[in-house]
Amino acid sequence: FIVIVGNLFLIRTAGSIKHTIFDPVSMIRKGPATGIIADDKIVQRNKDDFEMMTEMIPKGSKVLYIGKDSDVYMFNDYEVCTPSTISTPTYAENLDDYVANNPDKVPEYIVYENDYIYTATGKYGNEYTEFASNWYIHLMKKNE
Repeated sequence: FIVIVGNLFLIRTAGSIKHTIFDPVSMIRKGPATGIIADDKIVQRNKDDFEMMTEMIPKGSKVLYIGKDSDVYMFNDYEVCTPSTISTPTYAENLDDYVANNPDKVPEYIVYENDYIYTATGKYGNEYTEFASNWYIHLMKKNE
């Protein structure tokens, strides 16, 4: 009986985090995750990332995302420039071969999470310039 009553007070949100009905949670209202309930920090991050990317990266652009959350490709009508949309930290090893074999997939923009700043700037720092960022992601544009 206690388990049943206790589970009535739990909410499972994005990221499989358990919250009680008393924890502050919100609903994502923009982008591909619309309608998903998550904690306030995740909702705010999704809103900020969605707004920044859709305002700063034109529809139809070639985008490479470096990070764990591959849903950013669905924020707008972006062309994916990676051999796989499953984001893993091991993307870099096969990316060079992929671009060499598919020169039409050279990204115009690179979006990376804070955790991958050294990977992104170390590998692409000479070819791309950062032009926008928020507290979670950074946007880089290919130098002309």
